[in-house]
Amino acid sequence: MAEQKLGEPLFGDEQNAQQTGAFFSHYRVAATENASRNTLRPGLFPTACLKLDDAHFASGMSFVLPGAKKSLLLLHDMLEQRKGAVISLFSHADPTGDDARNKEWSGRRGRAVLGVLIHQPTIWKDLYRNPIEGDNWGPPAALIILSVLTKKSGKAAGEPYYSGTFSPDENNALAQAVGDFQADEGLDKNGELSDETLEKLFQRYFDYLTTKEGTEPKVLGSEAFLAKLSGSDYRGDVQGCSEFNPLVVFSSAEQILFDSQGHEIQRSAENAANRRVLVLFFPPGSEVDIQSWPCPSAVGGEDKCQSRFWSNGPARRSPSDKRRLFESTRDTMACRFYHRFVDKSPCERSVQLAGLHLRILDGEGTPKKHQPYQLQVGDFTFHGFTGEDGVLVHAIPVDAVQGKLTMNDFERTLLIGPQVDADEDAGSSMRLQNLAFGSGGPGQIVDKESAVQRFLASAALPIAKALGAEAIEALRKRYGA
Repeated sequence: MAEQKLGEPLFGDEQNAQQTGAFFSHYRVAATENASRNTLRPGLFPTACLKLDDAHFASGMSFVLPGAKKSLLLLHDMLEQRKGAVISLFSHADPTGDDARNKEWSGRRGRAVLGVLIHQPTIWKDLYRNPIEGDNWGPPAALIILSVLTKKSGKAAGEPYYSGTFSPDENNALAQAVGDFQADEGLDKNGELSDETLEKLFQRYFDYLTTKEGTEPKVLGSEAFLAKLSGSDYRGDVQGCSEFNPLVVFSSAEQILFDSQGHEIQRSAENAANRRVLVLFFPPGSEVDIQSWPCPSAVGGEDKCQSRFWSNGPARRSPSDKRRLFESTRDTMACRFYHRFVDKSPCERSVQLAGLHLRILDGEGTPKKHQPYQLQVGDFTFHGFTGEDGVLVHAIPVDAVQGKLTMNDFERTLLIGPQVDADEDAGSSMRLQNLAFGSGGPGQIVDKESAVQRFLASAALPIAKALGAEAIEALRKRYGA
C-alpha cells in the first residue's frame, strides 16, 4: 500500500500518514584526527502513526464499535509493510471533567483497543464488569456485538443473533440472543452473560474486527509492541494521557459558553478531536527500559504524567483569548515527552466537527425509543440504540454532505447541509418535509399550502395559507430547532 498524502479528513485511510521529520535515518559526521571522534546515539522517534478517532467508539465510552474494523485492519497492514516495527498506544480524553477521572477514562479506551489487538477477552471483561461514570457498556454493547456476529448452524445460519430493539425494562431479546450464541459455542443455554459467555463473545468479536474475508483473524504478539507487553498493566505499550494533550483548546469566551446549560452537545462535538487513540509506530529494534519509562500504566494515577509537563504545562492546556489548534500554535500539549513524539505528526491535526442530532418518530409522532440503528457518514459506520426520547447524537465532519440512516423498518438517505432558520421559506419547507407534513424532492415541497394547513391542524392553531410567527415558533419546537 502506498503512503497516503497528508490530509485531515476524520474518516478513511488518510489518517494512515507517514510521520515526517520526526525519525532521523541519517547522521552528519566528520573526519577526525587523533583521539577525536563522532558519537552516535539512536533516539526513540516514531516513523508512522494511525489515529483512532472518537467515531471508532460508542458515544462517551471505551467500547470499540464495529465500524472500527477498517482502521484495525489498516493497522495490521501498516505493521506488515514495516517488517519488525513496534507500536505503542496513547489514548486521550477531552477536558470535560477532572484530570483523575479523565486519566482513568482515557486508559480504558486504550486498554479496549489493546484487548482487540492481542485478542485478550479478560481486558474487555474487566471493562464490562467494572464500569465508571459515563463508561458503562452494559447490555447495549453485548447486543451491538450480537447484531454483527452470525449464527453458525441451523436454519438461521448466517443470520445475526440479534436484530430487534432493546429496552432497559425488557431483557427477553437479550436473553434469547445470548442463548442462541451459547448454543453455538457449546455453553449452557441460560441466556445469562456469565464470565465464560462474555469471554467467548468478546473473542468472536475480536475475530470479526480483525479478519479480512477469506483470511484468518490477525492477532498481535508481544514482539509487535514497544515494551513487549512486559510491563505491569501493559505499561509502555498503552498509555492513558487524560486531558493533558489536547489538539484544540477553546478560547475563554467559548469555554464559558460551552460550560453553560444547553450547550453540552455542541461542546462534545467541538471536543471530539481531543478524544482519540493514537498508535505510534517505532523502527525495528526499538525497545524501552520499562523502569525508566516516564509514563504511568493505563490504570495508574496522573501524578507521574504531571512530572513530565512543560514548565508552563497548565497554561498550555487552559483557555486563553483565542482558540488554539496544535497544528498551528504547537502550544496546547502539557506533556513534553508526548509532544516530542508528535510535534510533526500528520495524525495530530484537529478536524472540525459538528454534532448531528436526530430524533426519530414513528408515524403517530411517538419517539422510536431503544431502536437499533446504523448511521453511515463518509467511510465510517456508527452503530447504536436510540435513547428514551428517540434521539441519536454523533459528531461528524462539518463538510459532510450525505449519510444514510438504517433502522429495522426503514432506510433513508440524509442530505447534510447548513441549518436554515424556520422563518425562511427553505427552512420551514425542510421542517415540514422531515416531519411528514409535505412531500417532494430535497428543498422542493409539493403544495406547501396544504402541508402548512396539516401542520396547523396538528398543532391546534388557526388554519391559514402560510405560517405566521406563532406557527413558526410551534414548528421550531416540534422539530427541535
